[in-house]
Amino acid sequence: MKEESSKAGLDMNVKKTKTMIISRDPEGKKVDIKVDNETLQQVEKFIYLGTLILEEIKTDKEIERRKNIAKEKFSSMAKILKSKRLKLATKLKIVKCYIYSIFTYGCEAWTLSKVLEAKIEAFKMWCLRELGNVMWKDKVTNESVLTKLKTKRQLLSDIQKRKLKYFGHIKRKNNILTTVLEGKLEGKRPRRPPWNNWMVDIEEWTYLPAYTCTSQAPDCDLWSVNARQPSEVMTLPDTRYQKWHLLEQISIPLIQLQLQCESTLFN
Repeated sequence: MKEESSKAGLDMNVKKTKTMIISRDPEGKKVDIKVDNETLQQVEKFIYLGTLILEEIKTDKEIERRKNIAKEKFSSMAKILKSKRLKLATKLKIVKCYIYSIFTYGCEAWTLSKVLEAKIEAFKMWCLRELGNVMWKDKVTNESVLTKLKTKRQLLSDIQKRKLKYFGHIKRKNNILTTVLEGKLEGKRPRRPPWNNWMVDIEEWTYLPAYTCTSQAPDCDLWSVNARQPSEVMTLPDTRYQKWHLLEQISIPLIQLQLQCESTLFN
């Protein structure tokens, strides 16, 4: 790698180059890679392009890290955000621009669970309570805070939309990212409860199986309809009847849109 990169004028800094093993069970595994007779350091975690990468490839620590960075930025801007000279709408725009953008950096790669989704909602409510000067000891419900600030729960919905759009982008490009997403690891799965994976979020938010998502994603107009509707899916209770009812409501407009596109092309 060093020789080939040197031909293009890119020199490898051996001291800053690290190695890592990505595995379900990375404990005790070692890798020995040498460059210029110097062994590269093996690490358990590494920050690459602003994102924390762990050996186990879990999202919880990265979300916790982004939350702490966003809270630190919020505290540094507390005088502005709590100023009485600014309108509430202006404060909400500042929070969305400076705080939420820090927290959601790289969220397209997150694998979410119900626990992590609850943590995301808790972070949003923390920001809104600080913005509205509402203390936890005041025993004010979250719905009351949302009503007072005239806003809605949109942070988790925005993350879902960004991830769905990124899925469509990967499927349309058909490059190494597509290979990584569709590829399978060799060997047997260990005896443990199955971990949630990146693709499961796409299936749950669209209520469509993986093969249907894969077939619809190349059509940009068709997939954009799915990418705009995850918030409606998440607000319904988890019952079988409502799932199928919602699936019917979503599928019929999608089929009609597809037929219109096909008729336009043939005409």
